[in-house]
Amino acid sequence: MKQMKKSLSGILAAVLWISAMSGCAAEKPDSAFRQNMTAAATAPLDEKILLTDTVTSQDGTAEYTICLNQQLTSPPLPIAQAVPHRLTGEDVKRVAQALFADAVFYEREHEENAAYSKEQLQKRIRWMTELASREALTELYGGEEYVEDTLESLRFWLQKYTVQMETAPTENPHTPCEWTFQKDRHYAASYNSWGDDWIIATVDFGEVNYNVFAVRRDAGRDKLNRISVQLGDGLGNADVEMRYLRAKLCRTPKPTREQIDSLKEKAQAMLNRMGMGQWEISFAGVIEEHYGSATEYQVQLCATPVFQGVPALYGQQIPCLAGDVASDYHISTATFHFSVNGDLIYFDLDAPLEIKSIVNDGAAILPTETLLERTKEYLARYGVDSQYLVFFPMEWHQKPLSCKVSVDRLEFGLLRTAAEKKDGSFYYTPAFGVYGRVSYYDKESGEPVRLPSGFPDVEIDRPLIWVNAVDGSLIEEA
Repeated sequence: MKQMKKSLSGILAAVLWISAMSGCAAEKPDSAFRQNMTAAATAPLDEKILLTDTVTSQDGTAEYTICLNQQLTSPPLPIAQAVPHRLTGEDVKRVAQALFADAVFYEREHEENAAYSKEQLQKRIRWMTELASREALTELYGGEEYVEDTLESLRFWLQKYTVQMETAPTENPHTPCEWTFQKDRHYAASYNSWGDDWIIATVDFGEVNYNVFAVRRDAGRDKLNRISVQLGDGLGNADVEMRYLRAKLCRTPKPTREQIDSLKEKAQAMLNRMGMGQWEISFAGVIEEHYGSATEYQVQLCATPVFQGVPALYGQQIPCLAGDVASDYHISTATFHFSVNGDLIYFDLDAPLEIKSIVNDGAAILPTETLLERTKEYLARYGVDSQYLVFFPMEWHQKPLSCKVSVDRLEFGLLRTAAEKKDGSFYYTPAFGVYGRVSYYDKESGEPVRLPSGFPDVEIDRPLIWVNAVDGSLIEEA
């Protein structure tokens, strides 16, 4: 059966799911931050961190073993005030052209009126015919779980496209993309509408076709500015087409360090051409997925925005998107997935921003001893069911859980924190990211709990909490 360490979500599903993550209350930001944000640092950070300790959560369900032995060095970091960048059609066009140089982009029709030329239909019929057997689908999925449903779907679309061939035009029926935002109903009728503005374009690049999807939301529970790219045109049997293309492109040997470094350079060059502000690759990893005896590899690269030459730390998440002081805007990130051979598998630029002002070129921070004491206090607040420790649905295990957390790394850098909710702005401030590894246990028996496929591996360091280094507060609202 298929065993997956990480899976990708569809663009529309991801956007709609993330948009629902709002509605929790928030406290006013600590006035100490406002009072301290203009104080200037008198020296760079250069300290040896040695700390061994054990902290138990107040509810007794999480045990944190802290073992820190690292040198933290950094010049004084800035505090920047930023605001959301509202996407324009020209933005979307530049990003698409940076990803697919010299390609021609076409407007995607409404999902109920998809049009294809004879050549385009023949291409779809070829790959569907290639898959239209139990043997081929078992190999594709690594098991029989999805075979019958997929086979039925393939037969339906093969019959539909065969009939369409009789009247399909010889010439390409698509019109060039105008890069103009339209209301979502212009493209689709099958999604609950928040009145979003969309652009959906299709492009053939080499032997692979893609869809470029941009969404802009100005009203509602959270603001949204996002550009994503996925395999396929997103129509018809879209999930199967995406699975087919990923298998075709990603069943390769495991990437080498040299290949990963080369793809980092490729992604950074693309970011530099996009004209969406300064970004820097801040994370590189390998996604390994197993489908029966077949293994697929993708190189995942993530970038964060840069302020005064300093990139934000990677991995910050927002527990909620709405509240008294929340900015109602996603954390700004850019994500690339490549095949080992350099094919683009997935791209997502979420929440671009504009720098409103540099509040402080080099901000003073609290003593590290104070910040470490605050860190222990904050960890004690969070048991196994907190949003910081749960990386899978709690109901999956169906019994009470406990966890052990190995806290083994700090990172010092810029992280986002909320501003008073007046103009939708937010700050990037010097902060500590606290990282560790989480292992889960059945609370009653003490037996280890193995996570289902598709959820994070316990061997991977993940961010646990974020501590504002200027005032020592826990960053819960961003």
